[in-house]
Amino acid sequence: IGGLIIATQPLLIAVLAAMAGSERLTAAAILGLAISFVGSLVLFQDDGAAKIPRSEILLGSGLIFLAGLAWAVYVIFSKPLIQRYGSYKMSALTLAIAAPLLLVFASGKTWVVAFSLDSSALFSLFFLVVIATFMSLMLWNFATGALRPTTVGASLYLVPIFAVLSGYLFLNEPITRNTLIAGSIILAGVAIAQFGPSLKWRGKLGGIAAVLFAVSVWGLVPVATRFLVLDVQPQTVMILRVFPAGIIGLLAVAYLGVRPMPWDAWARIIAAAVI
Repeated sequence: IGGLIIATQPLLIAVLAAMAGSERLTAAAILGLAISFVGSLVLFQDDGAAKIPRSEILLGSGLIFLAGLAWAVYVIFSKPLIQRYGSYKMSALTLAIAAPLLLVFASGKTWVVAFSLDSSALFSLFFLVVIATFMSLMLWNFATGALRPTTVGASLYLVPIFAVLSGYLFLNEPITRNTLIAGSIILAGVAIAQFGPSLKWRGKLGGIAAVLFAVSVWGLVPVATRFLVLDVQPQTVMILRVFPAGIIGLLAVAYLGVRPMPWDAWARIIAAAVI
């Protein structure tokens, strides 16, 4: 169920973009998103939700939907800031502002896990912090500033495909016929949404390469988390992943500096970081 709900995220991005007037939805984009959503239905049709109490399903479903909605708002909300101030500084500032806020969710176990990581876990943590958070967010933001919202949104459907592939390569998890069928449907939908007639190739290849790198790395996150530690709370993983990335962002801002910005731009950046 969680996978199906998070699969609405690209649709939310497309709808919010249309409501904000930043993009007019095309037939190719709508068709591609719809096809990819169907592929997600096929991929997650046997997720074992029947074994979970109904109250937990409702709570979890609501939280997952809010998370997807928050990310969709961030994509639309941050686009003008990225285009004006650049993806690097936008990413560094949002991570530097968001990181301290996560400490609210820290517990005693968070620090026990943080100070008991072995060398293999530290390597996984490096991947999660530097590549899967800081670098991927910077490239995602670059793509957000360069491409249409529906284009970057449709690429999110590729994350579970990369997750399945990484599970097969690193964890020996099987790839079923159902997975292959679902993956084919998702890829077809993404191709229609991204490479429809409305997409102008000139000046867009860098953005496409950036967003494909970001979603492929995000597909590796579940595997890296497994190598980090097997028994850990989600909030601990988020703190271990984002807080160090926020420190990197703060150092980057201190080193590169930030040109003067009006108060409304700072307000938008803070809002984007909180979201």
